[in-house]
Amino acid sequence: MVLVVGFFQKVGHANYEGALDLLYLALSIAAISIGLYFLSKVGKAH
Repeated sequence: MVLVVGFFQKVGHANYEGALDLLYLALSIAAISIGLYFLSKVGKAH
């Protein structure tokens, strides 16, 4: 979780100059969200 917080701190201070930068931001947030989702599923037996 510390790495996620560090990521969002760095992202908050970045300069975005175009739509492609915002697309990369959206994809990176989606990748982190998906990764955290699957990490939460590890070890749970349903």
